[in-house]
This record gives sequence, C-alpha cells and structure tokens, in this order.
Amino acid sequence: MPLRIVIDTSVFLSQMNPAPTGGSLWDEMRAGRIVPLISAATLAEFQRKLADPRFNLSSDRIAVIIAEYVSRAEAVADVPELGGGGCRDRKDWPFVDLAFYAGCDALVSNDHDLLDKNGEWTFPVVRASELPAMLRDSG
Repeated sequence: MPLRIVIDTSVFLSQMNPAPTGGSLWDEMRAGRIVPLISAATLAEFQRKLADPRFNLSSDRIAVIIAEYVSRAEAVADVPELGGGGCRDRKDWPFVDLAFYAGCDALVSNDHDLLDKNGEWTFPVVRASELPAMLRDSG
C-alpha cells in the first residue's frame, strides 16, 4: 500500500531534476509507492512557485508538470483552516491543515518550523532523505 503523504512544495521542487541514482519523490510517486495529498491551497502554491523566473519554465512545461502531479495525487476537497497545528510560519499552515484533515502517513519537509513539531502531531514530520526508510518499513 502506498504512503499517503503531504509534501512541502520546496522539497518537491528541489527534486524536479532526478538524481542519477533515482529514488526522488518524483520517482517514488511515478512508481506508485507514494501518493501526494493535495488541496486547492497547496496546489496553488506549487503552481505559483513553478512560475518563479528562477526555474525558467515555459507555461507549457508548467502545465505538463502540474498535470502529472495532479494525475498522481489524491485531491482532498474542502480542507478547513485549522490554524496550522501551532506551527510558527503561517505559510506552512495549509500543508499542516491538509495533513491533519486527510490523516496522512507523513508530512515531508526540510523546513525547521515543521520539523521542530515532529512528535507533537498525529503524523510524523520527516525529511525527504528519511522517506526511503519509511517506505522499507511500510513494505
């Protein structure tokens, strides 16, 4: 059974160019080992960040990336604003609210505002580098 996870946008974006050894979140998603959970708010942030000029992506390429992401994700509708579970950074709240509401297996982030809350919530907060071990343990 695949892991249902909420992925912080910056983590997903950092792995858009897969490593030669594979194992990126994109690879795991394509293989069906993880299912990213998305909400309207988290998808909007992903789209907004993809449009950042630093990525130098055309609107057509952005559309292809979003289409693949959405086709492999589980969309969660009507996620209530729960206040981010006490997270300091309001920009992280949509991800935390989605994680709580959807009952995810993990929230994947490199953000210390989120990592500092690990152990306080009903789901673990893990770095992308910890995901392979989670996948082995769940398999």
